[in-house]
Amino acid sequence: MNRIARSGSRISFQGQFLIADILHPLVAMYQAVDVRGYRDLVLDFSGCSAAFPAPMLALCAQVMRFRKLGIDIELVWPRDETLGRLFRNANWAHLLCPRNSPPSTFRGHTQVPATHFATADRPRPT
Repeated sequence: MNRIARSGSRISFQGQFLIADILHPLVAMYQAVDVRGYRDLVLDFSGCSAAFPAPMLALCAQVMRFRKLGIDIELVWPRDETLGRLFRNANWAHLLCPRNSPPSTFRGHTQVPATHFATADRPRPT
């Protein structure tokens, strides 16, 4: 069973989002935007039970590229509260949809929120 599926401009994530799954949302985004001509995408993580840094950062980078091209991206948060907190604390939510998710202010001992830099010493506003 495929855990990532596209229906129109909605890309849904079910279960765990692993590094082995990264090509599925990237292909779905390409098909929706470049093949079907959608100018908006919905990333629906409501059915996602786990997400890991490597695929999430790759997805964030691709979403930021699409946003630069004028594609509107909407984030549907995970139903799981703990995973939603991870999205917020890791700054994934902000990188995916900055208009609905403020930048993370989380500062843990071993984790630093994902940040997009303009230069080597200055974070870039998203």
